[in-house]
Amino acid sequence: VTLRGPLSKLTDIKASDLYLLVDLNGYDKNSSGTVTRPASVVIDAADAAGVFEVGEYNVQVKINR
Repeated sequence: VTLRGPLSKLTDIKASDLYLLVDLNGYDKNSSGTVTRPASVVIDAADAAGVFEVGEYNVQVKINR
């Protein structure tokens, strides 16, 4: 994930402060296969005001029944 923002805030953000949120609504226990879904980047840091991700992100999710 590429981030943009003030250097003073970027240097305090760790990899553990980032996660991807994927919406799998519409898939249930009868679904199976691999799907590609858009992912939202969440920056869960104490002071991330003015910091944002650059670009769009997708993830592949393997669904097993």
